[in-house]
Amino acid sequence: MIGTPQLGTPKGVSALLHGQVMEGFGDFLTSDAILRDTIVNMPGTYTLLPSVRYLVEVANEPLVKVAEGFNLRVYDGVSTRSELDTLLLDTQSVVGTAPSIEEPLQLNGTLLQNALAEQDILDSWQPPAGVEVYEVAGTGIPTPAAIHYEAGPVVTCPNAAAVFFGTQCEVTTGLKPKLQTTTKGDKTVVLGSARGQLGDKRTLTVNLVEEGDVQTFVESVIRFPYMSDDIITPEFSQLLSGYTIYAGHSPVTLRVTTPDGLITGIVDGEIREDIPGSQFLTLGGSSYVIAPDDVTDYTLEVIGTGNGVYTLETNTLSPDDVQTVIDSFVASTTDTMIATMEVAGGSMGTLQTDFDGDGVVDEVRTATGDLIVTEIVDEEMAVDSTSESRSSATRVGGRTPAAQVLGVSVSVQALTPEQHEQLQGLLGDIQQILDKAELTPEQLVVLSEVLDNSLSIIGN
Repeated sequence: MIGTPQLGTPKGVSALLHGQVMEGFGDFLTSDAILRDTIVNMPGTYTLLPSVRYLVEVANEPLVKVAEGFNLRVYDGVSTRSELDTLLLDTQSVVGTAPSIEEPLQLNGTLLQNALAEQDILDSWQPPAGVEVYEVAGTGIPTPAAIHYEAGPVVTCPNAAAVFFGTQCEVTTGLKPKLQTTTKGDKTVVLGSARGQLGDKRTLTVNLVEEGDVQTFVESVIRFPYMSDDIITPEFSQLLSGYTIYAGHSPVTLRVTTPDGLITGIVDGEIREDIPGSQFLTLGGSSYVIAPDDVTDYTLEVIGTGNGVYTLETNTLSPDDVQTVIDSFVASTTDTMIATMEVAGGSMGTLQTDFDGDGVVDEVRTATGDLIVTEIVDEEMAVDSTSESRSSATRVGGRTPAAQVLGVSVSVQALTPEQHEQLQGLLGDIQQILDKAELTPEQLVVLSEVLDNSLSIIGN
């Protein structure tokens, strides 16, 4: 058995509830919604759900966590199979009959019960006497281990203009399903499940990407079964480097490209994972790119797929299996937006955003999301360049490019000193709001009003 989900795997939960596109589906299943609708009535998919034994013997933290303040909170802390089934069937009736892709889908009760009965048999099965069992378990590759539903702003605008003028946009706060990963797995199956066979067996634990080790082991078992006790194979010992996980919470998709043209992400409707050790996957409308830390030079692209705001989140997954959020910020997007960030030597540069796809950078942010406001110093204006500003500014010598405010290029040469001071203050207010980890609907309304005031000053 090679990488067999003997006790199921958490990836089965995320795929059934929200759809989870991954490499291998070709160019016809790159939508979470289409995938979810396709597999909800496929019996085999239900047998991939974590079994009773998985939740007792393998899981070391709740499979599902839900933030406070939402109806879905009744399913917080799923740690047993019975608790998981109540979520999968929405026994508390808190989701509704037509859930969005961010909300969990109510599953087919008959298929769920049939799969559970089959898993009960497999959980206790042992091979007959005289049958030798060999299992190859994969580890060292980021693998879905849990889902955390976290609160975040949801802003939907009818067009790009509405994004910047703060009009006609629907502003709410909603839950987003976010992946929690472990290095103890093979990308799909968590290690404990792949090693879940009971009874006498021989187990090899390897990084399944290292095909030579697996091939040598399998060939040896097949060709020299009578010498199986003497077969020596390299056992996986320690993960030497970690991973960086970029999460783009809709409406955007992510892509990474190396200097030599290797791509991980969606290209022409097809998922590519050219970069060794990298992954692209989705969950509930969000996209994830996972890059190994030994890949140190690449370009991260954030590509808009709708009008509103998105969240860009950066996580690290350490060699000792700890996932940590190091940065998370909210920014505006349009359906023509392309934002790029150069990563050189493992250090993240600025995020440069082109909102309308014309090739001109409209907005610049630091890697932590701070808006960089550049300003021209006009020698004819009595503006003290050393005076305190409430905004984040970058100067090159005594002069800098025109200010860029949420996609609008602004020259302060046309402003009076008083207007310039007002504009800088308003930009500071915007930055203070954007610096918050989570934006409430009330804060987003205030942000829209601030943007209107800024544009009014610019227009005058």
